[in-house]
Amino acid sequence: MSSEKENIKKEAEEAVAKDVNALADELITETQNQDIKDKPEAAQKKKGIRPAKMVQGMLDGTFLTTGQLSQLIPFIFYMVFLIMLLIANTYYAEKMVRQIEQIKKDLKELRYEQITTRSELMFLSKQSEVARRLNVTGLKESVVPPEKIMIKSTEDSKTNSQTKAK
Repeated sequence: MSSEKENIKKEAEEAVAKDVNALADELITETQNQDIKDKPEAAQKKKGIRPAKMVQGMLDGTFLTTGQLSQLIPFIFYMVFLIMLLIANTYYAEKMVRQIEQIKKDLKELRYEQITTRSELMFLSKQSEVARRLNVTGLKESVVPPEKIMIKSTEDSKTNSQTKAK
């Protein structure tokens, strides 16, 4: 019987230990929940990097002291890349504007040259100017108007001669 008493005693001790452990676990979770409720909402949120905080931290310089610099490095590289892209785009646009202005200037000069050359050609191709320039070489302008020379074809003459012979 003593062994039965010992078994019952052990079972009772084990049951008490289980109940104590369960109560302790409940107490721990309750205190943790109460601590979470007592903390401000900002502390409850998962600590993460928010873009607005990053920009604010970069502007006031606190990102250098908080130890979050390693987390901000990708964002910093992204911002530097965007800035370089913006600068390159500005230089490219200015270069294109200068080229357009130069091409407009060249086009204007070529148009003036074309007008001048066309007027010179019209002047030099006038009959009186051609005659005056050829006078120096000894060629003179013809005063006799040109005449048309009509050659009758051989077939036409054969048909005409055959019709006349009949």
